[in-house]
Amino acid sequence: MAFSRVREIIGTDAGLALKSQPMQEIQCFIMRFMELLTEQNTFAIDFLANPIAQVQVQDYKARTLYAPEEKDTQRYYRPKS
Repeated sequence: MAFSRVREIIGTDAGLALKSQPMQEIQCFIMRFMELLTEQNTFAIDFLANPIAQVQVQDYKARTLYAPEEKDTQRYYRPKS
């Protein structure tokens, strides 16, 4: 079985196993369990588990909240003579 990444199995890798009714029921059970465990809905769990979305949020925060605009300090700094 070929994997698209080391720990990621997609539908083409697993074939019909992920599309079968028992697998869908297990997936539904896991998502409901995670909803109860984290007190968040399925969309939030999916979003938090998505590494691309997390990087985008971190990048947005870094650009807007935590990183002040760079100022040209050399123009305003005059050493005492």
